[in-house]
Amino acid sequence: YEEDPEVPALIIYERGEAEIREDNDDRLKIFYTYKARIKIFDKSAFKYATFVIPLHSNDSGNSFEKLIEAKAISFNVGESSEGMSIKDVYYEDYSKNTRLAKFTIPKVKEGTVFDVEYTTTSPFLFYFPGWKFQNDVPTLQSEYFTKIPANYRYNGKLVGTIPFDSHVSDIERRCLTFGTGEADCGIDTYVMKNIPAFKKQEYMTSEENYISQIQYELRETQNFNGAIQKYSKTWSDVDHEFKTMDIGKQARKEKSFEKLIPENIAAMPKDIEKAKAIYYYLQDRMMVKMKFLAM
Repeated sequence: YEEDPEVPALIIYERGEAEIREDNDDRLKIFYTYKARIKIFDKSAFKYATFVIPLHSNDSGNSFEKLIEAKAISFNVGESSEGMSIKDVYYEDYSKNTRLAKFTIPKVKEGTVFDVEYTTTSPFLFYFPGWKFQNDVPTLQSEYFTKIPANYRYNGKLVGTIPFDSHVSDIERRCLTFGTGEADCGIDTYVMKNIPAFKKQEYMTSEENYISQIQYELRETQNFNGAIQKYSKTWSDVDHEFKTMDIGKQARKEKSFEKLIPENIAAMPKDIEKAKAIYYYLQDRMMVKMKFLAM
């Protein structure tokens, strides 16, 4: 790769496709497809030829994600191509709610170019998959295609500093029919080109705050009967929930907190000065605790 001869691999093309639609049992699911063409320059990049796909389930195990397609083919100069299919995938139980689907591209060595594609389904519409445009090796072109019915509204968040080379939005009328209801779909295609490798810098916090990517958060859903359920809420909504849910009940027990505060502070009027006094008192106690633990 002339622009960076030292890189161990190059992602020539990468595309993600995520859409909400009905499966064969008329249940709404997220269908997610990953496609890529990758070139390996050095044996240190063989890790890019191994794919590990987490598949999640609920606690009862009756609702779960599934790998429904996987295929790949590798090319080496002077040799016949070699492929793999979903029958070559093996599975590993990682935890109670997570199973890992794993496969490796066949006959990978220095100079190999391979194509890979896999598709998963998920019943967990709350978690719409995001997409990382940037990797730790250069990417010539990265695309993300989404198709979302209008009754599922997500907040999209772009992370990182690299701008899109193109972003095309469209609407498909009556893309989803569910019972007697119909919905239009919002279609978006995001494209970035010539993306440099992400390099972690000294003193950098979580890489997720800097890698160019798009993330999704479910804001609200609207049933075909018109009922609206909000998920992403304002700070006022959050404040109300903390005060009314179980997690906020302890905060209403003033007498429990009074036992932890010196009498001279507890006797102060309920104003900003008392709040400051409590804050600095707790800060001082925490410093004492930390020094004790460090001994």
